[in-house]
Amino acid sequence: MRKSKSKKGVLFSLGLTFLSLLILSLAVLIFHSTQGSESIASKIAIIDRVYELDVSIGQSLKDIFQIKSGIVINITNTSVYFQEALPNTNADSFNASMKSFKSFIELNMSYVNITLNETLDDLPLKVMPYDITYRHAGFGGKNIEIVPNTINFNGYSVFMRLNKNVSSCNWNIQEGSFNFSVEIIGPNGDSCSNSVYIEPSGVNSVIVNGNVNVYVDDNILQISIDGSDTNAEIKAGIIANTNNAYVEYGNPVIMISFGELGVSKASNSRLT
Repeated sequence: MRKSKSKKGVLFSLGLTFLSLLILSLAVLIFHSTQGSESIASKIAIIDRVYELDVSIGQSLKDIFQIKSGIVINITNTSVYFQEALPNTNADSFNASMKSFKSFIELNMSYVNITLNETLDDLPLKVMPYDITYRHAGFGGKNIEIVPNTINFNGYSVFMRLNKNVSSCNWNIQEGSFNFSVEIIGPNGDSCSNSVYIEPSGVNSVIVNGNVNVYVDDNILQISIDGSDTNAEIKAGIIANTNNAYVEYGNPVIMISFGELGVSKASNSRLT
């Protein structure tokens, strides 16, 4: 009888020990689960914060572009055009506003970096999803380029209104299947205009008055004006089916990073 009671006592003790271990294990699991949930919730909050910051800073950079750059972007179902003056006298004001905004943001938000080097030098603008860059060979000067990563569009179109009369007009092209439309007008109504089909990988040129140059060479459209007394209003762009096209700054302008939490985001900042 005593043996039976002793055996039951041992079993009861083992049962209590097992139950205690089970409760302890459950408590540990609940603790780690709670800690994990708090960590996930914290990371989600940071991701939301990064998204909100990116949108807000991007909108400010878009506003600066629209107000200060002197460049108008026009997207239709068949084209993407950029309009500006050559030279662009807004360059200094635009660059000063961008530098001031960068300083303000980075002074107050150590986890945000705004990259401006290339933007201030050449102001590259990227047409997506075509991966085509509209840029200046020195923003504020008289030289621009449209640089495609590949020929995935139908042609180039250039309109220029000069402050000088059109006295000469020389075309030199390689025939092909790529649309090349150029219209250059002087103040007296004289013009140099045509729409032809070229081979964009070859050398194609339109030269007006000996100092206004429009080239398509190695797939790149180049527009330049030589001489200090010749200026122009230009409208240049691509011909394509552009239902889904948009334009953004040409390099990763915004970088937001919370390194200790492994959360970061780089963006080019959309302009349209």
